[in-house]
Amino acid sequence: MRLSRRPALVTGLTSAAILSLALTGCGGGANATGTSAAAGDSVTCPNGNIRFGVEPFEDPSKLEPAYRTIADALGKELNCKVEVTVVDNYAA
Repeated sequence: MRLSRRPALVTGLTSAAILSLALTGCGGGANATGTSAAAGDSVTCPNGNIRFGVEPFEDPSKLEPAYRTIADALGKELNCKVEVTVVDNYAA
């Protein structure tokens, strides 16, 4: 019986999509006083950026473009820079 890596990719991308939808609901572009906050002051964007780490369940050359799309959408919604890092191994 040959096992395919495709279900792992689908599961990972589905999880990432759900995470992005959940985070999108958390950011509204305004702080507690109702005024717009700069990226460095935002509770959704600590220290001016978000780091998005991805475990290597598939070839990194396939993962990076998929997660970059998600990171770009998150960055747009949260108004901050989102960094994507696909780690080399599970120990990272």
